[in-house]
Amino acid sequence: IFIGHKGVLWGEITVHGKSVHASMPWNGINAIEKATDVLNSLLSLKTKIEKITTSFNTLSEKSKRATLSITVIEGGIKTNVIPDKVSIQFDRRILPEENPEKVIQEINTILEELAKKDPEMKFDFKDLLRVEPSIAVDRRLTDVLKETIRVSSISPLR
Repeated sequence: IFIGHKGVLWGEITVHGKSVHASMPWNGINAIEKATDVLNSLLSLKTKIEKITTSFNTLSEKSKRATLSITVIEGGIKTNVIPDKVSIQFDRRILPEENPEKVIQEINTILEELAKKDPEMKFDFKDLLRVEPSIAVDRRLTDVLKETIRVSSISPLR
């Protein structure tokens, strides 16, 4: 029986370039190549994020961690066309101890830093889904359920 859940941020970063024929790539801006900088920055952030843990009891030790997962990448239309757009979607699980607004700001800061380093870096960031972490303050129901399971000898799911 769990008394809460992690929050979630589903985000989408769309990196913009300039489409041209692949025989003349110098006339365009390859959005896939620009997106690699975004991906590398997100993967560096992932390493940092996964060191953050909750103080609440969870199903496993690994479940105590905040997470960032790259879940969808879409881009390009044809082999001989420099892509003008790449979309990267991610799933960021937010612990009860974390501030969801700071989580979003962390992503925005990474994107702003990339844009400062590379004047050709153009992007949009969309918040696709946001759910706040939740912990039940009133635990009477869960306490009753735990006691019912204990006295009925039902094994909790693991």
